[in-house]
Amino acid sequence: MIGRDWINRARLYLLAGQVEERNKLAVDYSSGSGTLTFSMPMKSIQAGVRLSCGLNTFYVWEVHNQTATVTGGEDGGADTPLSSGDIVRVRPRWSDYEIWTAIIEDLAELSAPTNGLFQMKTTTFNYSQAIDGYDLAGVTNILAIDSLRMDDGAHSKLWTTMGPGRWQLLRDADPTDFPSGLGLVLYDPPLNGAAVRVTYRAPFDPPYLEDPQYDVTSTGLPATANDLPPMGAVVRLVASREIRRNQTETQPETRRATEVGPGAIAASYRGIAALRATRIFQEAARLKAAYPIIKDN
Repeated sequence: MIGRDWINRARLYLLAGQVEERNKLAVDYSSGSGTLTFSMPMKSIQAGVRLSCGLNTFYVWEVHNQTATVTGGEDGGADTPLSSGDIVRVRPRWSDYEIWTAIIEDLAELSAPTNGLFQMKTTTFNYSQAIDGYDLAGVTNILAIDSLRMDDGAHSKLWTTMGPGRWQLLRDADPTDFPSGLGLVLYDPPLNGAAVRVTYRAPFDPPYLEDPQYDVTSTGLPATANDLPPMGAVVRLVASREIRRNQTETQPETRRATEVGPGAIAASYRGIAALRATRIFQEAARLKAAYPIIKDN
């Protein structure tokens, strides 16, 4: 699965079957060129309209025949080359860039301790009698250490567990001794030269913001939880709609208040939010069953 799949799933929730106007590029677009040429009838493409193509977001200044003068990078979106035939969304309620950004933000939220979600990682080093503290090189973030195991050096391949009290995790450690900022001190050392394997819980790795084709399995999110980031993005994006509606300095929406009353927009995503909360609980329970004990001190 790639990031584009997450974007498409989030849009299915957001649009609920509604179809947005689209067009196609007739020629390649070069970054900063300021011109988009289309192959289909222009319809709603006119001055003042916002366009979305991939992670590119454009503002249209003027239109002449099948060509639009635009500014790329609108609303923080990208301004990258595009190819002839690429699909352009016209007046999108949410651009691909906005959806992808919300997905990345939600992925970071999912590994908060209150949600109980994480990925398991390991790192291994060899013990030396001359050293008690070890830099966890290559480790960027640890929520908790799950276990420490040492190779007993025998042919039985028995990796002995080092329980709490036999080690200490140092956070914000002195970078002179521990360049990664994370150190591990062993109080009950194993045999000299023995391999020590650290298994730890870590936040999910964020995908590259600039690449919706990113293989999201690299984030460490379990495959069973792939539905969570799109749902979280929906909650984030729809929540802001009520803010716009309540701004008194702009013209209100054309729908009557008796038809769609105050708070209706905020209420519209409660079902998704409730489903997401249930799914987070289910995935946290799945991880708890697989890794029931946190051996940290």
